[in-house]
Amino acid sequence: MSGLKINIFVAILVPWAACSLAMIGRIAAKRMTKVTWWYEDYFCVAAYGRRIGHSDKTCPIH
Repeated sequence: MSGLKINIFVAILVPWAACSLAMIGRIAAKRMTKVTWWYEDYFCVAAYGRRIGHSDKTCPIH
């Protein structure tokens, strides 16, 4: 059963890490190019924040 717990951790952490790196890259690219934020940037950050806050409550490992 411990193998299942490791698989669940990996299934949660790998997409979360990829999403976090994508968000960091998106924000860094906007700052480096000095492009103003548009509505999709705000929606992206809002969705990321909502998902990060929601994932702690629904994590099946706790």
